[in-house]
Amino acid sequence: MFNMLKGNLGLKRISSPICYGERREKWLKDLEFIEKELPKRHKNLFFELDSKTFYSQLDEIKNDIDELSDEKIIVRLAILIASIKDGHSSLVMKFENMYPLELFCFDDGIFVTRANESYSKYVGCELTHINGFAMDEIISRIGPCISADNHQQFKNRLVTYLLIPEVLKGHDIIHNQALFTFRKGRERLMVSIEPLKIQAIKLKKPRKTMLHLSNQDQNYWYAYNKENQLLYFQYNTYDQTDLSFRKFNKEMFGLIDRNKVKKLVVDLRHNEGGKSWLLNPFFRALRTRPHLNNKNGLFLIIGRKSFSSAMMDTLKFMNDTQACLVGEATGGSPNAYGDVRYLKLTNNHLKLVYSTQYFNFMKGDFRTIEPDILIPSFSRDYFNNHDRALEALFTRPKHEVNFVKHID
Repeated sequence: MFNMLKGNLGLKRISSPICYGERREKWLKDLEFIEKELPKRHKNLFFELDSKTFYSQLDEIKNDIDELSDEKIIVRLAILIASIKDGHSSLVMKFENMYPLELFCFDDGIFVTRANESYSKYVGCELTHINGFAMDEIISRIGPCISADNHQQFKNRLVTYLLIPEVLKGHDIIHNQALFTFRKGRERLMVSIEPLKIQAIKLKKPRKTMLHLSNQDQNYWYAYNKENQLLYFQYNTYDQTDLSFRKFNKEMFGLIDRNKVKKLVVDLRHNEGGKSWLLNPFFRALRTRPHLNNKNGLFLIIGRKSFSSAMMDTLKFMNDTQACLVGEATGGSPNAYGDVRYLKLTNNHLKLVYSTQYFNFMKGDFRTIEPDILIPSFSRDYFNNHDRALEALFTRPKHEVNFVKHID
């Protein structure tokens, strides 16, 4: 229902035939299109889900069209697609409204990390209930419709699903009003939150934030800390050409050489995919600087958002360098389906993304990559601006260090 994939999917689609009939006929046309096209176009649709279940559940949805709201049909279909167990295959819904919050699933609960001005007092609070339903109950209801390769990816996508009114309506969590309950210390706060048009949501920026959250809108950037002779390089997504990255990479390694950098940190925590070849100039430059390519000099920070091509970059670091991996386990799987295309469900304004290739990079049933140094994710660290993953690499750890930023 919500898809985190990046890229121009419009070039790789086929569309269901347009139906000019009533609601029932439109849904039937799109469902029959899925039934016909998805099994022959997905690389291996039935590697986990058996074909009998797939076809019988589609038939059940068809038979129940008149009794179900559009939201419930979408939920049923999303559950069916998620049962494929392929993180790259999911139902993408065109929704217009969301609740104006940003959530994060920490190890100690789901907390509000940002909000628009009207709800800024709830930043730092734990979300415990929606309309009286506890979070465990809500997760058990909406969880089956979330496509994910592993639990890390599930957590990353869950916090968006919690903010989509159609998702909550489709699971009978809300009908019209959404009453959110938060916990702040021993205090319990309840507020009715109205969804807003996505374009109208303006999440308030915190007055102070950790380095790794300061330039997430940039494709890639770096910062230098002189005291620890440490260079931090964050790669978030690719650009359309590698020419600008080549220039950026040359400048970055020039600074590394001039300042005799002893520690190079590459951060893929916010990279959800793109083009795996973009970092080729980086790896070529690294090979000519063996003093950095060791467990004490080269560090890769990974996390739940490290997915798709970022997963492939992680494997390249593992196989071709001596990097020490730090952070959380990845949201991507080293053995997974990918290389996406999509079916456009013309009559109901939906997209169904599916995989056309299978990538097997590690022997065994690996669903994620675990770091060498595991950093727990606690809300208290986040709200006190402590980046434990980066701080663990300082020669003399401190909560505040001075970096000179360089942004492309």
